Amino acid sequence: MKRFTILLIVLSLLIILPGAAVFAQYSFLDAQGDLVVIAQGLSDIFGPNLGSMAFLGDPVGFSTIPHFEIGAGVGFVLIPTENVAAGSSLEYDFGEIQYIPLPSAAVHGKLKIKKMEVGLKFGGIPELESKDAGLYVKNTIAGVKVRRELYDKRKLLFKIGASAGLLYEYTGGTIQMLGRDTMPVYIEDPLFGNQFQIADLTTTAGFETTWTGHTLGGEAQGNFQILFFNFFGGLRLSKTFGSATTELGGNATLTAVPGYFGDVVEGTTAINISEKSKTEGFDTTLFGGLEVKLLIFVLTGRGGYNLKNDNITVDIGGRLQF
Repeated sequence: MKRFTILLIVLSLLIILPGAAVFAQYSFLDAQGDLVVIAQGLSDIFGPNLGSMAFLGDPVGFSTIPHFEIGAGVGFVLIPTENVAAGSSLEYDFGEIQYIPLPSAAVHGKLKIKKMEVGLKFGGIPELESKDAGLYVKNTIAGVKVRRELYDKRKLLFKIGASAGLLYEYTGGTIQMLGRDTMPVYIEDPLFGNQFQIADLTTTAGFETTWTGHTLGGEAQGNFQILFFNFFGGLRLSKTFGSATTELGGNATLTAVPGYFGDVVEGTTAINISEKSKTEGFDTTLFGGLEVKLLIFVLTGRGGYNLKNDNITVDIGGRLQF
């Protein structure tokens, strides 16, 4: 629960930490424009990264399993903060934070018949709700993968294997937050270049971000086992069809700070904003890791890097393998 709370706190930074708006006069027209970019930033966290989110959950390092396995995995996607609302006029102040973590967990099972292996996984984030905090989170991932053994050679204490296969994965979920937040509004001093606060924008409202993605692709994987240690690596090429939509609704009040004598148009207005972000292009992911095998129990650690959007995936898992 603490990890999920940290995630929601990071996401809420998009509401409370926007950058400077350079205007001699600041009104609701300016404020609405900033909120649109905030909504777009929330959608950008999920929409372009659905393929990496679906990748988690089955960190199996053997090219193909011997006969049957069942296990579980947990991990997270690290999304670079510099990609959030990239190219917009609003800057986000994340401080020292360079990545936004999106966690996930799943159970998986695989069955091998001759040279063919079929695997399933299911998981995500279970439904979490806090009425006191006004938060609701849910994410589902599911997938099926078919692999064919291309090479399998054992000699003394060594074992080398290679496989290739096809996959389908689904991910879908939502984050909702209701409450009251205050966003400071700044302008830049044209003479000295420093910023100073001119107003507060208080929203008594909430946001809802929903996402859905369908991923099709293929993987090639190889492994080298010596004694109890199995080293593996591979390449994943996939295409995700999906998007994320963020809706902001409620009321916003703009108030000048005491002591500011410039032109701030105070008042209250309704908020009704919807912004969408789609998944585009192909994801090319390099992955690899290490497994430790003790009898029928296998412990795995795996890392991945998406060449398209610089996402980093990290997951660990354990399984019973027969």
